[in-house]
Amino acid sequence: MGKKSRRQKQQEPKELGERWDAMAFLIYEDGTPISDDDFKQLREAKRQAMVVVDTRCRYPIGKDNITHDWLDEYQWAVAFPRIQTKGLDSAIRALKRWPRLQPYWPRLRRRVCDHCHAQVALSEPRYLVCGGCGVARYCCEACQRADWEWHQMYCPDMARRRRIYEATKWERGL
Repeated sequence: MGKKSRRQKQQEPKELGERWDAMAFLIYEDGTPISDDDFKQLREAKRQAMVVVDTRCRYPIGKDNITHDWLDEYQWAVAFPRIQTKGLDSAIRALKRWPRLQPYWPRLRRRVCDHCHAQVALSEPRYLVCGGCGVARYCCEACQRADWEWHQMYCPDMARRRRIYEATKWERGL
């Protein structure tokens, strides 16, 4: 038998938001889940931030809009973890800050671990980066190994999106 027959079949990737367990993030420090009204406030803050960024864009907004992907990353990596540590108001403030932070997200993103969401100050060295896509960052090898099962499904797609973004950057005046 050849190598092909021994290869494991790759799973179809889930939606990006399914990477993290939403219920693990959407609870308060005491363990109670956030209410529907609180969730609506979060969703509205995200929608307002997206509208502000989209109105500033000088290029057509399509299905593969990387700024929407960045906002999703920011939401999961920065805003939602704040619910447990600092409360709902802090998460809403973080989402409202997005239009101001959006131009700097690629630089700030380098300081957030993809697995454990640990953040480091800009004065500290950057995290380890995935060699395949150049997008995923990890604070240590243990986090990289723990995240590999999920990341291997998305790495080729993220690499393709990054190449498209970099190739069209000059056309959009960025």
